Amino acid sequence: DGRPRECRCIAVEAMAIGWTGPGVPLAPAADPGDEVLDVVMIEDGDRAELGAYVDERLRGRFPRPPELPRTRCQSATLAAPPGSALRIDDVLWEPPRTTDGRARLVATAAAAVVEMLLP
Repeated sequence: DGRPRECRCIAVEAMAIGWTGPGVPLAPAADPGDEVLDVVMIEDGDRAELGAYVDERLRGRFPRPPELPRTRCQSATLAAPPGSALRIDDVLWEPPRTTDGRARLVATAAAAVVEMLLP
């Protein structure tokens, strides 16, 4: 939304729902119907707490998820440094790179429409 944010992150998630991967709630308060993205920035200092949470989930326990910094916005332009992996849903994606080797991805929130046809 035009407000620059920088971080030295190990991961950034632009999310319309609160969960990522195999049920990891990175933004538990996210509302999939509000037409807003929740951008979660995971920094190196969050690694131990997030790792401990995932370890507990793998053991069948349900601890309180870590509270990670997030920004809510309509649109986010993410710039990834050279050599970084990008993922859209479950698929690794190799985007075109700028002359400085960075990848840019624009994520925009929009209303979802589901059309159901019944016989």
